[in-house]
Amino acid sequence: MSNHNYYRYGDQELITVPVDPETVVEIGDFICIAVAADTADDANVTTGYGCPPTLLVDSGDAAANREAAADQFAGIAMSASRADAEDDIIVATAGIFELEQKTAAAVVIGAPVEMYADATSCEDQTIVAGTTSPIGVCVENKGATGTGVMVKILPQLFQNLGS
Repeated sequence: MSNHNYYRYGDQELITVPVDPETVVEIGDFICIAVAADTADDANVTTGYGCPPTLLVDSGDAAANREAAADQFAGIAMSASRADAEDDIIVATAGIFELEQKTAAAVVIGAPVEMYADATSCEDQTIVAGTTSPIGVCVENKGATGTGVMVKILPQLFQNLGS
């Protein structure tokens, strides 16, 4: 869904993140930081710059793609960047967001969620329940119908800095 604000409540802890002029970012996109020149699939993504997870290098399978994206996950875009724009984007590194599941399923409070990925890449705004490479945790019980899940985001990028 293009330029959809998923933020619902809580401390956002906003930061500004540079993006390359060729990188298109929509409000609501997960934002990953290219931590090395070879982590971005697009030659136009610079190390230390933000990009949606679809621009990360294919790691070989869905689980590896989720793990790579989670390791570089910085937060959720609160502003957009069109092609040829040179402005930084605003990224929320904390807060409660209503994120969309790939398919309807029950999720309980405390259950971790991951970015949805297939064998070639992650999606920019879609989650699934999962414990291996979480980007957040469910904060409100959700039944088996509907796809909106209330999630407290937990960017691994900042948690990994001290290790």
